[in-house]
Amino acid sequence: MKFSGLVSCLAVVGATVAAPGRKDKHLPTTKIANIEVINTPLVQDAVKLVKNFIPLQPYLYNHLMRSWLYGAAAFNNNATLKASVDLELHAIGTLLHDLGWDMRPDSPWHSP
Repeated sequence: MKFSGLVSCLAVVGATVAAPGRKDKHLPTTKIANIEVINTPLVQDAVKLVKNFIPLQPYLYNHLMRSWLYGAAAFNNNATLKASVDLELHAIGTLLHDLGWDMRPDSPWHSP
C-alpha cells in the first residue's frame, strides 16, 4: 500500500472514531501567525513530521501549514462551526493531507 493510501485510511478511521464537538473543551492551544490553533502532543508530532519534508520539498511545509491555519482561522471566526468540529482531527488531517504526492523516483513513498 502506498503511503498516500495509508494516510487516507487513517483519515477515514479517524473521522469515523472522532466525536465532533469534544466534551473536553480545555485542549491546549498556541498561536501561529496570530491564529489560535490546537497544540496537543499529537499535533506537535504531526508538525515535526511535516518539517522533515522541508529539505526534500520546501514548498510542501508552507502549503500544509497555510492549509491548517486557513481552516483554523475560519473556525475561530465561527463559534458554531468550531464547536461542531474535532479540532485535533482537523489539524492532523490537514497537516498530513498531501504527504503522498511525492512522486520522485528516489522518493521513499514512490512505488513503480
